[in-house]
Amino acid sequence: MKINNASSTALAAQQALAAAKKATVSTFEKNSKEFGPIAASVIGLTSSASQASSALGKVVDGVENEIKDVATNTVALATTGANELKNAYNTVANGVGTAASAAANYASTGLSAATQAINALV
Repeated sequence: MKINNASSTALAAQQALAAAKKATVSTFEKNSKEFGPIAASVIGLTSSASQASSALGKVVDGVENEIKDVATNTVALATTGANELKNAYNTVANGVGTAASAAANYASTGLSAATQAINALV
């Protein structure tokens, strides 16, 4: 009895597998039955090319967006760098002007003191 039960279980499994294979007909098989194998091949190639083109378009769009972001960030960085250089130049120029003014004041004070000392001696 166990042998019959095992063989009927195996038979049921084989029948289920055969039914599943029949149920899963590929797109090529469907197109081949309806349009013929050559047309089904062309349809498959066209579909694959379309999917590849779509995927490539997404990659190109992503790269394009990244390039735009890099360009935007580069311009922003250059602008910031130029502003920092301008600020540094202005700081140095103001410092040099202040130092020159102080030196001129010291020289003027020194000359004035020297003139007073000479006048006091004469």
